[in-house]
Amino acid sequence: MATPDTDLGTPSDMDSPVLMAQNAPPPFPKPQAQTQPPAIGPNDAIPFDDGDTDPKSTGYRNQAALSRYPPDVQSKARMLASYSIPYPQFQLGREAQKGGGAWTLALQAASELDPAFDAKQYPARESLMKKFTSMAGADNKTAFNTAISHLDSLAESQKALKNFSSPLLNAPVNAFESGVLGDPRQGNVSAKAAAVADELTRAFRGTSGAEQEVQDWKKTVGGVNQSPDQQKGIRDTAVQLLAGRLRQLRQQYVDGMGRPPEWSFLTPDSRKILQKLGYNPDEVEAGKFGAAGGLGTAAGAALTIDGVPHTFPDQRAADAAKAELLKAGHRVQ
Repeated sequence: MATPDTDLGTPSDMDSPVLMAQNAPPPFPKPQAQTQPPAIGPNDAIPFDDGDTDPKSTGYRNQAALSRYPPDVQSKARMLASYSIPYPQFQLGREAQKGGGAWTLALQAASELDPAFDAKQYPARESLMKKFTSMAGADNKTAFNTAISHLDSLAESQKALKNFSSPLLNAPVNAFESGVLGDPRQGNVSAKAAAVADELTRAFRGTSGAEQEVQDWKKTVGGVNQSPDQQKGIRDTAVQLLAGRLRQLRQQYVDGMGRPPEWSFLTPDSRKILQKLGYNPDEVEAGKFGAAGGLGTAAGAALTIDGVPHTFPDQRAADAAKAELLKAGHRVQ
């Protein structure tokens, strides 16, 4: 009886000496050579494409390529391409003695599914994938999203103070309301700021330089007398710190896996919060920092196309145009 597709420790029925003796055809024949490549399937969800047209670095997945393989080979190929199972060295060795088999085909299919797939890098990439999906990786992701949630609460508590544009005017008002009237709003701001700092510290733990930046930020956020512009500047700095850490982790993943992650560090709720606060969640997660609609500039973004300057409404529009123009063979700077 054939073992399940995910059983990596037991040869399948196709290795049976009886089948070999009967000269039975292998249950998974190699695909026939095609004069035309298989149709290009839809691209997998790639959170951030910086305009690089090399499919190995953009995370391109040719789903249509799997259609010419049996279902269980497709399943094996997807597991191999995601480095979610140990490398099937034993199965491949057995199949090599018999002229091929399901795992041999799956290895071929994985390369067709993901141009960045590299069997030689399999142990290292499997280890890196475990790191990002382990408890430590999950804790890091939780810290990012919890910090953003606390940042939303901080913004609301700062707004509730209704501070003036002058810290000198805010100081006596807040002191009177808090010390004489027992107003809890001032204490709420301090508590929310401390909560953001705690989660940022957790997210940056182990990154010495950046962790010090978090501590420096914590010193600036403790007061309650800032003007609304100063309050926004404090939140901007926190988001900038998060964006930098996200970029660092994403680059670590890209360097190790050869392609961007297929999942997001930010939850849907966090993305909504960032938009609410005036930030572009795509750019924050990509490690870029700016206001919603661009990189914080009202002038848009410019590209030089075939020697002619062009202006786009924002950086995302410019990046998307650049990717398409490069594919079409234009010179873009």
